[in-house]
Amino acid sequence: MRQIQEISLAGKQTLSLSGTITNSSHPELNQLQELQIELSQENSQITITPKNDLTLEEIRLQEKDRITNLQYSPYGERVAFTLRPFNASQPSRFLIDASSIQISLSDYQLKNIKLKNSEIPLEFTLETSRFELTPQSPVKVTLILPSKEPTNIFGGNINVEKVKFEQLIQKGDNVNDEIIDSTILSGDIRMANQDLKLEEDQFLIIHPPGIQTLSRIQIVRPDPDRKLELKTSGNNLKLADPDQGLNVTISGKTTRIEAGLNEHLPIAQIQGSWLSQNLSRDGVVAVISFSASLVVSLMAWLFKKIDDSPNS
Repeated sequence: MRQIQEISLAGKQTLSLSGTITNSSHPELNQLQELQIELSQENSQITITPKNDLTLEEIRLQEKDRITNLQYSPYGERVAFTLRPFNASQPSRFLIDASSIQISLSDYQLKNIKLKNSEIPLEFTLETSRFELTPQSPVKVTLILPSKEPTNIFGGNINVEKVKFEQLIQKGDNVNDEIIDSTILSGDIRMANQDLKLEEDQFLIIHPPGIQTLSRIQIVRPDPDRKLELKTSGNNLKLADPDQGLNVTISGKTTRIEAGLNEHLPIAQIQGSWLSQNLSRDGVVAVISFSASLVVSLMAWLFKKIDDSPNS
C-alpha cells in the first residue's frame, strides 16, 4: 500500500501517539510529547488525515486473524473491512509513515490528561514520523485512497477459507426480505487446460475444498482513453460500462467449478469427473488445481484462516 488520503479505525481500542501536538482550544495538550488514548465505545473512532503525505507502508496480519466484510466503493475511493484479532497479545500492525497529520477523535477518553468538554470530538495536529496502530480487539478499518495511481490492497499468497463474492440486498421494508446478489463483474477461470468465462452478476460455485489462496487484490479504475462499447443484455442493447472494482486473483483445488445466474441454476461448468475418463489417477490430482482472476464490485467476504503475514 502506498499513499492514502485517510485512515480511520472504529471500535474499542487503547493506543498512544507520540510527537509534537498542536491544539489551540486545549493548550495543555501542547505540553505533551505522548498522548494516551482510550476508545471506549463500539462506535469510538480515530481518523488520521495528512497535512502533507501519509503512507500506509504495511498491514501485517497475524496467524488466525480474521478479516470480514471487505468492501470497495469507487465513489470516494473507499475501502472498508473489519479486522478481528485472534490474540490481543500479538495484534496485527498498521505501519504508517507521516510527518504532519490531523487527528480526529470521537467517543474517547485521554488517560494521561483530563480535558474540559471531553464529550465533544477532539481534533489536533501531530508532528511525528513512522508509527504503528495495533488493534487488540475487533475494529472497522476505512481507507480513502488516491484516485489515480494503481493500488494493491492486499498482496502475497494468503491462505483463506470460505471466500464468497456476494452481498445481501434488502427488498422492501421487511429486514428479513433479503436476497443474495453476486458481486462479480467479470472473470476468467482456468482449470485443467479449460477456460470458463464469468459474466456480470453470475455466481461462482466451487465445490470443496475450493478457494485456498488469495494472491492479489488490486483496484481497477476505468481507462480514461477507453472507447465506448455495445453489449447485449437479454434482448436489449446497451453501452458497456467501463470496468471498475477489485481485481482478485485466487487459486485452489476442486472437482467441479460452475457458473450461473444463481447458486442453484448453473449454466456452465468444468467437471473433474470428465478428466478422470481421459487421464490417469495421478494426472487427475495434478490438473484439478485451478486459478482465477475476477473483477468484483462491492463485496463482503471472509478471510477465515491466514497463515502467511502479507505485506501491502
